[in-house]
Amino acid sequence: MPPLPNISNGPSGLTYNPGTGLSAAYQGKFFLSDFRGGASASVVHEITLQPKGAFFTATEREWVKGVLTTDVEFGNDGSLYV
Repeated sequence: MPPLPNISNGPSGLTYNPGTGLSAAYQGKFFLSDFRGGASASVVHEITLQPKGAFFTATEREWVKGVLTTDVEFGNDGSLYV
């Protein structure tokens, strides 16, 4: 399979929304922690995959900015922890 686009050069955490804590707008989304060495440059990306034949395309948007993020994960309570 061909690779999806390069979204991050410093990924430090990736998680998939299990659908237990966020609103329906975030159903089926991935969240990627992009550690870039400082709070002003670090970001959490929201990634959406769309089927395209036998492959996928990805779209990304910066979801949280200005936080020195080193990981992103869903907890047992369904909350997203950054």
